[in-house]
Amino acid sequence: MILAGEIGATRTRLAAFETQGNQLQCAVEKTYMSQQHDGLPGILAHFIKTEGIPVHSACFGVAGPVIDRRVKATNLPWIVDAAAVAAAVIGG
Repeated sequence: MILAGEIGATRTRLAAFETQGNQLQCAVEKTYMSQQHDGLPGILAHFIKTEGIPVHSACFGVAGPVIDRRVKATNLPWIVDAAAVAAAVIGG
């Protein structure tokens, strides 16, 4: 599965997609209220565990500049770190 997400100050939207030939089919989509969570890794681990999704690739949109694989999310008190996100996805 391919995991995709839009990380925003109000909502974090996640969706898992299955590949069907050269097309993607959305298998599941969930929305989380960003302010109710401490960061993206916890949301990812919960999503993967509750949905039972084997993730093979992932991509996330986060507002803010990425420097050294980290971004301080705009209007959200999170640091999104690529290593922490990868650990959540692999460990999820």
